[in-house]
Amino acid sequence: MSLFVLDCSVVAAWLFEDEVAPETEALLDQLANGTALVPLHWRLELGNVLVHAERRGRILLGARPTAWIALGNPR
Repeated sequence: MSLFVLDCSVVAAWLFEDEVAPETEALLDQLANGTALVPLHWRLELGNVLVHAERRGRILLGARPTAWIALGNPR
């Protein structure tokens, strides 16, 4: 089992294909068998990423709640 701190920029790479890198994919694989810790402000930072992605057309309008829930964050 591995333990690591998950940065919001890594999660953004999982959400947006143009940000994918071998390192972020390796962390996603590692998460399947480990545990990630997140900073206290992680939910706020991720919410901000999703809002801006919606505004810039990177995700469909209204997809933000679905992405939020998929990442394990209830409403």
